[in-house]
Amino acid sequence: MSDPAPLSALLHCFAALPTTAGDILFINGIFGPGVPLQTGSWHVVQPLKYEADRWPAQSVTLISEIPAAGCYERVLVLVPKQHQAARYDLALATRCLGGPGGILLAAGANDAGGRRIENDLAALGLPTSSYSRSKSRVVQVNQSESVSRDVQSTWLAQGDYQPVVQRRFTSRPGLFSWDRIDEGSALLAVHIPVDLAGCGADFGCGYGFLATHVLQACPAVTSLICLDADARAVEACRRNTAAAAGRVTCGWHDLTVVPKVGPTLDFIVMNPPFHEGNITRNQLGRAFIQSAAACLRPGGRLLMVANTHLPYEDVLKELFASVKILAVEQGYKVIEARR
Repeated sequence: MSDPAPLSALLHCFAALPTTAGDILFINGIFGPGVPLQTGSWHVVQPLKYEADRWPAQSVTLISEIPAAGCYERVLVLVPKQHQAARYDLALATRCLGGPGGILLAAGANDAGGRRIENDLAALGLPTSSYSRSKSRVVQVNQSESVSRDVQSTWLAQGDYQPVVQRRFTSRPGLFSWDRIDEGSALLAVHIPVDLAGCGADFGCGYGFLATHVLQACPAVTSLICLDADARAVEACRRNTAAAAGRVTCGWHDLTVVPKVGPTLDFIVMNPPFHEGNITRNQLGRAFIQSAAACLRPGGRLLMVANTHLPYEDVLKELFASVKILAVEQGYKVIEARR
C-alpha cells in the first residue's frame, strides 16, 4: 500500500471544505479510512492495480480517460515523488477544475515531493494556501482561471508518453527507469538464450525493454504475455511491442496475485520490484517468484535478475527443481530456475 500519511492530511483538509453535490476527481486516489464516499460522486484515477482494486467498485467510478477541461468542482491529487510526473498531475488537475467555486487540494509527503507542490502551483500562476500535517504538505487552490496555459501545456507534454533511449522506446515519467535502460534488465538481456522458445511472459514488464529484446532476439518465441501493475507501463509496453502485435498480449495485473495463465508457460523473464516508494519490501520479489512458479509448466524456465543482497535463493530452491546463478555483476545477480 502507498504511504497513508498524505491521504490522511488530504482528507483532513477536504473535510473542512464546503460540501458539494458535484463530481469529485481524485488523481492517484488511494482508498483508506475516512474517505467520504457519501459526499458527491467520486471519479478516481489510479494506474496502480493493487491500489485500484482496493476501491469499492459500487461506490466510485474508476476512470483512465479524464475529460478535457473544467468538469469537476473538487479535484484532489496525491502527487508522486517523480517531479515531471507530479507536474503532469498538477497540470491535469488544474485543467479539470471547473467553475468559480472549484477547489483543488494537492498533497504529498514532505520527503517525497510534498515540499515542491506550492512552488509548482505558483509556477502555474495560481494563488495558494498550504497546510502541514502528518509529515505531509497539503496545498489548496480556490480557482484556476489565472492558470498559465503555456506552463500547463508544457508540463502536460513533458509528463506524457514520449520517445526515450535514442528514440528506441516510448515511455513516460513516473515509470521505473522511465528514460533509460535499467542496468539489471540490461544484464539479464545479455544472458537470455537466443533459443528461448514457445509461450512465455514478462512479469513486471515496465515499458517493455525485456519484452522487446525477447521478441527480437528469440525467433522461436511464439507468444509473449506482458504484465505489469502500472497501467501506464502496460500502455507503453503495448506501444513498444506493436511491431510484434500478433505475438504479444499486454495486461494490467498485480503479480503478487497469480495470473490465470498457467501452469502452461514455457518461460518467464522478470526484473521484479523490491520497493514501494521509499520502503524496501523483499516480499514483493518473493511474491513474483511464487506467481512465476505457479504459471510455468514442468521443465519451464524462469530467468530473472535481482540485486545481489536480496535473499531469493531459499524460495527459489523451495519452488523449483534446479536453481543456477548465471552471472554476478555490477551489484546484480542473474538467476535461471527450472520447474
